[in-house]
Amino acid sequence: MATRKVAILMFDDVEVLDFAGFFEVFSVTSELNKGDSLPLGMVNCIICAIVGGEFYQSSSLKQTIS
Repeated sequence: MATRKVAILMFDDVEVLDFAGFFEVFSVTSELNKGDSLPLGMVNCIICAIVGGEFYQSSSLKQTIS
């Protein structure tokens, strides 16, 4: 099965779970499917932004994307 590509978009005031939750789910899915022929296959997950730089999440945590 082909690898799926998923991009998670970052923006100011994003909630941590809005990106970290999805990233974790896709990462675990890929890890569990290594070597298996499960229907979900592998997932290549990236975090991106329309414009690179610093983003402050709702909890004031700073994320930098280049």
